Amino acid sequence: MVTFALGLLLTAVLVVTLLPSPPAVAAHHPAGVALFDPQTGEWHFRTDNGRNFSFIYGSPGDTPLLGDWDCDGYATVGMYRKSTGFVYLRNSNTSGLAELEYFFGTGGDLPIVGDWNRDGCDSVSIYRPLEGKVYILNTRRTAIADFSYHFGAPGDSPFAGDFNGDRRSDVGVHRSSSGMVYLRNSLDTGVADIDFSYGTRDDRMVAADWDGTGDDTVGIFRPSDARFYLQNENQTGFADIEFALGEGDWLPVAGTIDPELRIMPIGDSITTGQTGWHSYRCYLASDLSNAIPFFDFVGTQNGPTNGGPSGCPWSFDEDHEAYWGWRTDELVPKVAAAAPAFLPDVALVHLGINDLVQGQGAASTRSDLADIVAVLRTSNPGMKIFVAEIVPCDAAIFGSGCNDVPALNAGIRSLAAELTTVQSIVVAVDTGVQLSDLRDGAHPSNTGDQLIANAFLLAMESAGVL
Repeated sequence: MVTFALGLLLTAVLVVTLLPSPPAVAAHHPAGVALFDPQTGEWHFRTDNGRNFSFIYGSPGDTPLLGDWDCDGYATVGMYRKSTGFVYLRNSNTSGLAELEYFFGTGGDLPIVGDWNRDGCDSVSIYRPLEGKVYILNTRRTAIADFSYHFGAPGDSPFAGDFNGDRRSDVGVHRSSSGMVYLRNSLDTGVADIDFSYGTRDDRMVAADWDGTGDDTVGIFRPSDARFYLQNENQTGFADIEFALGEGDWLPVAGTIDPELRIMPIGDSITTGQTGWHSYRCYLASDLSNAIPFFDFVGTQNGPTNGGPSGCPWSFDEDHEAYWGWRTDELVPKVAAAAPAFLPDVALVHLGINDLVQGQGAASTRSDLADIVAVLRTSNPGMKIFVAEIVPCDAAIFGSGCNDVPALNAGIRSLAAELTTVQSIVVAVDTGVQLSDLRDGAHPSNTGDQLIANAFLLAMESAGVL
């Protein structure tokens, strides 16, 4: 069990040199912290709002990384394997395979993470401790360092941060022999712009924007009591934030952590539900609550289309982006507007039945689904998109278009294979719903809704989203 407590650091330390504070900047999202257990490969996160969650990623012995690899404003996990110099990066804080891997550095190098060129994306650079030398790489691929320079002394422990609020990361070092911190506000050789004493020799240094003011300041993880001590100014003084987390032999990292998995359900009446028929979202919300610490259904719509109570036996987040009776092509502009407003991490799509019963063919509907994928990726190039194979419908009630359901579902499967990329997967989801699972020849019964919810849950688990 991961626990935390709030308090104040009682040990003050001496100020040596401090430059004036940088000008105030616009508020930012405050940072959180994470710890990596090098024995088990398990991560333990604490977001800025105090929520904790854990998952497995990487291998025992790896060096943990936390950075904004996909430029969405939030930091996610990565690993550096010192024995080989390989970097393994993931675009969500969940278990799964690396979405990007490459080689940089040599055995014994220490990784540092930052946005070195103000492009809004973090990349991994290295500090060679025997030389006291920094090697900066601005890309996330195997390459020669863009430039290098000396800073600090052999044996120093490096870390990075935007210490003066200019939107570029710079390098600092912690000298364990003296407890001194040395910060430089440019990526070149020279004396420290800021130096001060903070913490003790065995503390592990991190830096991030703890108070959301736009500049990164120091924090320490103290192994002797397994506590973080975070400071809102780069100077000697008392900790502004203190809490316990994890175990003393775990390794700390810090960054702006997205506190919730944002999921956008997209569809028609099968997604909206109606009074007394609550849709698969009801059951999926319950399943997700047991699978992950917190999530947020997002969209411009809320609850059943007709505004009455859904009939779900429990309360759940009823936001979605679904419209009763709409075709896929009609939803494209709606999704194009909603996706950048809510920036979902995951999209759950069930669309196409209205297209078929309104006389549109399977090939044309498949093309419109490709447009849905395209507009979703415009807002988040790393989005995980799950497209359900549509449920059957009764041709005797809803017309001959129901006969095209198998053709459309085959098109959805081929579309998923065609559009999936390393950065953004598209998964075709077989719901398993049969005609006997419908309540009126087109809309799922409660049993059908449970099947859809379970299919989406299993698909997200298999893809490493949960």
